[in-house]
Amino acid sequence: MEVRFEKTSIITLESLREPVLSEVSDALYALQAAPNIEALVSVLGDDVELVDDMHFNIAIKLNYQHVAACLKVELKNNEEVIVTLNSYD
Repeated sequence: MEVRFEKTSIITLESLREPVLSEVSDALYALQAAPNIEALVSVLGDDVELVDDMHFNIAIKLNYQHVAACLKVELKNNEEVIVTLNSYD
């Protein structure tokens, strides 16, 4: 899938520190490599929350209790997704 970032998310991405940045990078790589949402869920498991048919969230966790960031994903078509990054760190 082709991943496009919302403009404000780029600023948020630049402000992230390790290890959150690495976790976001891994999730984005998985999102880009996944042929469909089912494959993504099989890779990321419980970190993916389906909102509806066109939206889902990927939780970026440092441990089981701390969500450091969230990737909000909107499916535009079969090939393109728009990602908004929210940081809680």
